[in-house]
Amino acid sequence: MESPDWILVLTVNSSTNDNCPAGAACFTLELRNRGLWPTSIEITELQFYPSLTGPNLSVKWVGPAPEKSLVLMPFTGNTYTFSLGLLGGLGGPDRIYAIMRANVVVLYVSRHVVVHSGKR
Repeated sequence: MESPDWILVLTVNSSTNDNCPAGAACFTLELRNRGLWPTSIEITELQFYPSLTGPNLSVKWVGPAPEKSLVLMPFTGNTYTFSLGLLGGLGGPDRIYAIMRANVVVLYVSRHVVVHSGKR
């Protein structure tokens, strides 16, 4: 059985969502299962950071937010769009990184994992 650290992929990219609020920057979070088995995920913490430095950001979900508990089937993913409010005159961050801490069950084996969307 593959390790949940390897089979779960977390990415954050700029979004072109038409529902993005005025004066905000929108991004899309994708959580993908690239393993062979259904994966049950209980998210315990989800943090967002701009570029390489900075504090945890205040995120507003554009549409539904990730459920605390979810199931991903093999080779599928779920996407969620969020926005960040911008201070007047300042440009938004060009890149956002996410860190997810979760309890993951694959084939009745439970593990606590930390998944990063990229290098910080």
